Amino acid sequence: MSGRFIVTAASTYPDHYAACASLYGVQIVTDEADLPHLIADRIRGELYLGFAEIDPLVPDNVIPDLTAALDKNGVAYR
Repeated sequence: MSGRFIVTAASTYPDHYAACASLYGVQIVTDEADLPHLIADRIRGELYLGFAEIDPLVPDNVIPDLTAALDKNGVAYR
């Protein structure tokens, strides 16, 4: 599933997911009020987030902003 849905599901239902994976991480970091990466403090399971090396649909700030939010909240991820 898209990264936005995965991070949101893992954050919203932390007791339901031991691990979640996204192989196409669009819209995880956006300018919208419900930024999925900002509710990462609720995630208890591990995340696997796969990104293409070059993807015009994923801005350059996404991976650094996302990893900073996950690191800040102690979320296990790859």
